[in-house]
Amino acid sequence: MNKQFFVVAAALAAGIAVADDGMFPFVPSYDSPDNVVNMSHLLSAPAGKDGRIRIEGGHFVNDKGRVKFHATNLTGPANFPTHEEAERLAARLARFGINCVRLHYFDGTYLKGNAMLTEQKGIMDHSGATRRKFDPAQRERLDYLIAEFKKRGIYVNINLHVARHLGAADGIPSPSSDRNKGLNQFYPPLIALQKEYAKELLSHVNPYTGMSYLEDPVVAVVETNNEESLWRLYLKGGLDGRDDVYGKCIKKLWSDWLVKKYGTTEKVRAAFWTVNTPNTKVFSGFIKGRTFDLGGVKLKVGETKLGWATVSLTSHDATGFGEGGRHARILLAATGLCHNGGAKFTYEGGYVHCRGADWGNGKTVNEGIPAKITLPSEAAATKCWALDERGERTKAVPVSSGAGGCAVVSIGPEYRTVWYEIEVK
Repeated sequence: MNKQFFVVAAALAAGIAVADDGMFPFVPSYDSPDNVVNMSHLLSAPAGKDGRIRIEGGHFVNDKGRVKFHATNLTGPANFPTHEEAERLAARLARFGINCVRLHYFDGTYLKGNAMLTEQKGIMDHSGATRRKFDPAQRERLDYLIAEFKKRGIYVNINLHVARHLGAADGIPSPSSDRNKGLNQFYPPLIALQKEYAKELLSHVNPYTGMSYLEDPVVAVVETNNEESLWRLYLKGGLDGRDDVYGKCIKKLWSDWLVKKYGTTEKVRAAFWTVNTPNTKVFSGFIKGRTFDLGGVKLKVGETKLGWATVSLTSHDATGFGEGGRHARILLAATGLCHNGGAKFTYEGGYVHCRGADWGNGKTVNEGIPAKITLPSEAAATKCWALDERGERTKAVPVSSGAGGCAVVSIGPEYRTVWYEIEVK
């Protein structure tokens, strides 16, 4: 990349007109002869003749070996060309050496303003309120397009859920989420309807190939969901404080999982996990007044606001934790309750809620954790300091001598920090 490129890119981003002096139009033809720019000979036609695409060793392969895809994307109405358009498009893409096409955004209406002047229908029938019926005409066009791709050695990547939105007519309560995204990760009726759609779409026999998409090797990839996750829904505020059917569903699923994993509420409240490596020690979970031995490093955490804490020790230079008198520089981090300053919490129906207006300000407040950490180093050779927000030393933390002369570091809320530095010399 050169300086001129960045100047032009910045100008375009700013909406500044860029002179086209010396520039010229150049749109590759749909009807070029068979000459040096034709790369269709690189494609193995028909697509799938060398076996199904699969993954081995992190690579796409078929029966002949490794496969590399030079792919492009069709979005919305581009998935439903006329027969003549499909033939010309398949020939043109093959000429460019493209051997895979992602069939994207065909399950729902392509909205006005999304590169379109008017709304464009997808593969579902919109003659009624439900979005569970396929439009025969649209499906036929997609079938013909895929058959043309296959004929020329072009595989397809079929996207299942991108834009279809199910509502009351489909038995889905409102309000849902935009295109049901996030909620269809856990709400059983949405999952069932998506399975219904996938089965109907993929088991359908393409009349132009005589094969269903389940069995046709032209299908290289199937994407189940586009730009979607439960986490994304949470970040957009689509889960917190929901007391509707979706909120109750995910709470029940969470509770059922806890019961299955732990058996009783008492066991849930005693749950924890640890990490124990030569240079990393972590405890995270419910304390219950216990002492944890992590390979020569012992942790005993005092009472916290939630009865829970995470304490970690990391050997900064990977020299351990002072065993055998070795030098060590250690970062100790101890955290518990943390939330926005001024946040307000309510307890309803067995769950803690913090709704939008109660989220507080952007400055987080943290609980100071009381704990005793016993190291394998000698007390006389061990020092500890509380650290500020910049990681700079502030106040010295006392180190006492425990059993066998081992160093015992005692931290607590009075140091008003989550970070400590321990040095063993």
